[in-house]
Amino acid sequence: MSEEIKGRLVLPQGKKAPQKPMDRRIVLVICLVAFGILVFLDQWTKHLTNIHIHNKQPISLIRNVLSLTYVENRGSAFGMMQGQFIIFYIITVILLGVVVFVFLRTPCTKHYLPIFGVAVTLTAGAIGNCYDRIVRGYVIDMIYFEPIDFPVFNVADIYVTLSCFMLVFLFFFLYKDEDFEMYNLRKPKETTEKDTKESGTDSETKI
Repeated sequence: MSEEIKGRLVLPQGKKAPQKPMDRRIVLVICLVAFGILVFLDQWTKHLTNIHIHNKQPISLIRNVLSLTYVENRGSAFGMMQGQFIIFYIITVILLGVVVFVFLRTPCTKHYLPIFGVAVTLTAGAIGNCYDRIVRGYVIDMIYFEPIDFPVFNVADIYVTLSCFMLVFLFFFLYKDEDFEMYNLRKPKETTEKDTKESGTDSETKI
């Protein structure tokens, strides 16, 4: 290939080569499968906790560091906002709406796969705990980190926490402002007749 042809193929500075989009239906199926697996793992660990630890002594995994215990949490993650179920339901509905919006707006390319991953993990955590509140009336927590007397938490709480950290990382280190233009609900400002005339006048002046 000659240097002249290579030069024509070089993208303008700051422009990215367009990525081949993936089938959105396939991405949806993968997301749903991953979501189902994550929710199952959360509910399975809670089920095992209810069977093997309820009304029993905590199980030490790492002496004086990490243990499993049974706690009925009627608040949010890490025991905050006890008894405020209505608020949790409203937050969950809003979160689901945001996830649907993000899924519909986000391009199905490799560049945006981390966004889909965060959305799935965050939703799995929220739904896992919301299911407990609806069915049991409380959330089962079991993981206790002893050195700092951290509030007892569960697998769904881990999903939510990791998702938040990942969002911060993606926003600051992976994506740029222009990568989120598709989430902007405002329509592009249309060029006014005055602007068009002024633009034409400037062009004629330069000629």
